[in-house]
Amino acid sequence: MQKNVCFHSYNIEINFSSKNKHNLPPPPPLKTKWDYGKYWRESELWGAIDKEGNEVIPFVFDEITEFFDRDDVFKVHYGGWEKGKWGVIDRKGNWIVKPIFEGLGYDSRNELITFYAENPYAISDDLPEGIYDMKQNKVLFEPQFLNVDFLECGDIKVEVFDQDLGRNVVKIIDI
Repeated sequence: MQKNVCFHSYNIEINFSSKNKHNLPPPPPLKTKWDYGKYWRESELWGAIDKEGNEVIPFVFDEITEFFDRDDVFKVHYGGWEKGKWGVIDRKGNWIVKPIFEGLGYDSRNELITFYAENPYAISDDLPEGIYDMKQNKVLFEPQFLNVDFLECGDIKVEVFDQDLGRNVVKIIDI
C-alpha cells in the first residue's frame, strides 16, 4: 500500500524551495476548529499533495476522509456544506462514486460501502444504513439496517428490527 500522499485541510499558499519540497505552515490559530484529529475551517477546501509537493488531488473538496480499512479510495464531501453531498474518489481525485449521499460509513469491503439517506452528523446515531456497490455503481439495499458489518468471507452481517419479535435481529446476506 502506498502511503505517499499527505492531506492538508487548510487552503494556504504552498511555498516551494528550489528542490520542489513543500513547507506547509501550521493551521491558522484563529477561527480554526478541531474535528476528529483534523483542523478545518468553513472557508477551506481540501486536496492532497505528494511528498515532492505536487498536487495530486485538486483542492476543491469540503472534506476528505479515509475509510478504516483502505487507502486507495477516499470519502469526500463536495459542493459546499449546505447543499453538497458525499462521494468517493481515487488517489488522483477521479470520481469512483459521484457525490450523491448525505453521509457515508467508515467501512468498505469488496467495493461495497455503507451510506445514509440523511446527514448522520446532524440527526443521530440511529439512522438506518444502506449498501452501495462501487463496482456496479448502484444501490444494493436502501437504508434499512441498524448496523452493517462486512465479513472477511465476503458475506454481510446486518442488524434489523423485527416487528414480530419486538427486538433487533442479526441476518447474514450472502453476496
